[in-house]
Amino acid sequence: MTTFPSPADSPQGVHRIVVLTFDSLPTVEWIHSPRLRRLELQSLFFERHYSQIQSADHLGQLLHEWQIQIPLKFVMFRPDEIIENSTWLESNEICGQSVLWIHILNAPSPDETNEQFCRRTMETMEAALAGLEFTSRYLMVSAIQTLVAADNSGMAVDSQQWPKVPLWCRLPNHRMQRVQRLSGSNDLNPTLRAMASGSLKPATNDLQAQSSPDREVTDSSRWSTHPQELLKLSESQGDEDNRAICIETGARRLVCTADFVFAQNRPAESSDDLQQEWHDHQLFVLPEDFWHQNDQSRVYESVIEDLSRQLNDQQP
Repeated sequence: MTTFPSPADSPQGVHRIVVLTFDSLPTVEWIHSPRLRRLELQSLFFERHYSQIQSADHLGQLLHEWQIQIPLKFVMFRPDEIIENSTWLESNEICGQSVLWIHILNAPSPDETNEQFCRRTMETMEAALAGLEFTSRYLMVSAIQTLVAADNSGMAVDSQQWPKVPLWCRLPNHRMQRVQRLSGSNDLNPTLRAMASGSLKPATNDLQAQSSPDREVTDSSRWSTHPQELLKLSESQGDEDNRAICIETGARRLVCTADFVFAQNRPAESSDDLQQEWHDHQLFVLPEDFWHQNDQSRVYESVIEDLSRQLNDQQP
């Protein structure tokens, strides 16, 4: 188990706010966890949530920065540490933390089939939620990536890695609600800050005004990448928002909007013309092309220009 220091504690045995994340989760239809289904009945379920985290190490670095604003404790467990130890949550290092982020290192092993990966992951989720279900006021569950089984292989390591991941967010006095608004991992920062300070509030007209009823994409300035509180996103009314979720992965960078997913391959290290390499891109139209199979770059050339500019604006 790896831990990071926490600036503040809560009364013994009480976890006021908990985030539970996994290296990988299978697609939602493969998730068969009775405890998660019970949690879902009390949760906001963000169906268009994108992971902006590249790995467990990247998550640790990110949360180390967040600790300047949020009194959180970050811990990582292997599945066997939870499955085989019913008292794992009683560790003195994590017991009673006011804001607790638990990450499960459950990446598939080289000899593990998709079925074995799903079974092990669900067993881990059941064991983790058994300890967290009744000891947390706020509880969020998500992952760094979704594994989509390959058509020609039964091995989990051959599965396609997907940045679109499920996010369940249980709030006090809330019932199940499916949220279609775009969200990303960075939205957890203002959400956790609001939860920790007790200032989590419903949406206001200011946020609603940011939504544009016009779905035609003509100007990259219309897209906002600023992180927002998840509760405000879920309660905002109107047509689809103008958000853009920017993502860096090991091989590509992407920008996701309500209507498009634009992907660029990383430049090859050996290339003499790195700028030219960025021209290798794909554009997928949503919601029709859910699995991002049909490149429509030649059809929406103006959109390519706008979204490429959006990605370049995000570079340090």
